[in-house]
Amino acid sequence: MCAYLEMNDEEQLTVSDLRCKMKEYLSMADSLPYGNQYLKSQLKERYGNCIYIAEGEGLDDIVTMREKTSHILRSYFNSTKEKGDEESQKRAVLEAAARLIKSDIKTNVPTV
Repeated sequence: MCAYLEMNDEEQLTVSDLRCKMKEYLSMADSLPYGNQYLKSQLKERYGNCIYIAEGEGLDDIVTMREKTSHILRSYFNSTKEKGDEESQKRAVLEAAARLIKSDIKTNVPTV
């Protein structure tokens, strides 16, 4: 289920969606997935500050992965070292900026 979350980060997934996905992966028919509250606590424990769960009273809790700024900048630095021409460097700057903005948006999901 965690691999599914990591591979489908572009989707808007809820804790309930992940719980259903966990149920699909269980090998024994009588096995039960974690409850939503326990699943949230386990996700927070596993991913720490790399995960954001937007909670709202009476609403489904939305789960999203944050990309750490240090990871984005390290990726940018590595891509600029590999690419020497000016056009490639401009593209790397834009891609890094887009990733930073996307990460910021994900962490500022309003709750009701």
